[in-house]
Parts: sequence; structure tokens; C-alpha cells
Amino acid sequence: MVSELNSSDSTAISIVQPGVPTLLATGSSGTRKLDSRQSHLRIIVSCSPFLKDTVTLQRSKGALLEKFERLVKHWHVQRGVSSSVTQGALCPAYQSIIGMGSPAVPLLLRRLKSERDDPDQWFWALNAITGCQPVPEEDLGNFVKMACHWLNWGRQNGYDL
Repeated sequence: MVSELNSSDSTAISIVQPGVPTLLATGSSGTRKLDSRQSHLRIIVSCSPFLKDTVTLQRSKGALLEKFERLVKHWHVQRGVSSSVTQGALCPAYQSIIGMGSPAVPLLLRRLKSERDDPDQWFWALNAITGCQPVPEEDLGNFVKMACHWLNWGRQNGYDL
């Protein structure tokens, strides 16, 4: 199924077709070939005066969760037993989690919630992605309190935890 919405400054194409590995997106700069193994993609081509054609692929929640969980496993291997927050945050897998952007925020918050009394070092990623720091200075370094502050922030900002 293909649906298309045109306006003066953007074209949005939604393609839902399992088993099709090659998709095309067309914008003002021509046609782009996109390779994807996903069963659902939402392609948005923006043609504003401030941006050249930008193609954003929004993967299904399942694929996003799979990617996140894979990166978490890689991160645990990469950082080893190091307790350094800085070294942990500079690992390529952790940086890739940050690179997932705002779609990673609910996954990080749920992960924090599931870790209960022993939260991992997700605070740097949450801060980098959201630009927020809900933890008061006196609680910095106390991972349990930091997790509580981030979970409260998540609830206040409409995240379903």
C-alpha cells in the first residue's frame, strides 16, 4: 500500500509492503533509492527553502526496540567492567544509542524503570538527547535518585512508563 500527501513545501510517502527490499523516494533533487529490510517505513521528503531534501526513515517500534537492545548488549561488552561514566558514554554503541535521538528516550526510561535499585548509566544519553537535566546537583552521582528524577521527568513529559 502506498499513500502520498503533497503540500507546497513537502512530500510525504508512506509505504507498507512486507518483503520489498528496495523503495524509491522522490523529491526536488530527484529520486533516491532506499535499501530497507523493514516491513514498514514512513518516508518524509522535506523541500523547504532552509533544507535540501531530507529523507527520514521511521522504523516500526519492533525494529527500533531490536536495534536498541542490540546496542545495549554491545555497549555492555564494549565498556566491560569499567565504572567510568565518561568511558562508558564514549563507547561506540552508547554513542549509537544517543544517535537514535528522541525515539530512544522512552526505551531508555523504560530501561531505567526496569533496573530498579541498580540503574545503569543512561543519564548521559538522556541528557544528550533531550537537552534536559532534571536531577538536582545534590543528587548527582546517586544513580537511584537520578533514575527517580528522570522517571518523574518522563511522566511529567507524557512518556508512558
